[in-house]
Amino acid sequence: MKIIAINGSPKENGSTGTALKYLAGELLKHGVETEIIHVGSGPVQGCTDCGGCRKNNRECVFGGGVNEAARKISAADGLVIGAPVYYGGIAGGAKSFYDRLFFKGLDIKLKVCAAVTATRRSGGSTVYNQLNNYFTISGGLVAPVTYWNAIHGHNGEQIMQDAEGLAVLRNLAQSMAWLLKMKEATKDSVPPPAMIKDAHTNFIR
Repeated sequence: MKIIAINGSPKENGSTGTALKYLAGELLKHGVETEIIHVGSGPVQGCTDCGGCRKNNRECVFGGGVNEAARKISAADGLVIGAPVYYGGIAGGAKSFYDRLFFKGLDIKLKVCAAVTATRRSGGSTVYNQLNNYFTISGGLVAPVTYWNAIHGHNGEQIMQDAEGLAVLRNLAQSMAWLLKMKEATKDSVPPPAMIKDAHTNFIR
């Protein structure tokens, strides 16, 4: 079993990266491999709703690692997306990357998913909620935990001092691994829901 984790922070080994590496280590204890993709280090083109992906075999016309990440996610069993808190919201580079990644029609239907955010002090629950919106509109199976997946610290060293935050990540690893194993164990006996999409409306008459 394999999970793709995306680090949307400009700093590969900063607070968010440290949290994701810790989660990856905990997942490995449960037999789940994790590949971390770092996407936030350079300028990231935002989604312009150009519709190019609808005409280009679901490939984002701006490239920049989005299509490669999507292919890896499609082949994986689960997904973790991470981002630091900037001014009470998702860091700009991460937001731009995730908007394009999910807008193109990401294949995560009933895949096990989780969001992780790192913050110095405040805004963690806001970014956690924003990240989860990507999953719930795309059919992802959000793993349950004991608290919101927000860990606190100004850098990687401080992140490793947040005892409660680390406990949440350990619980998250157990939860994700359990769901993955449950899906595998029941794949031949419990069919997945059809999840038929309803009519698309915009409330304009």
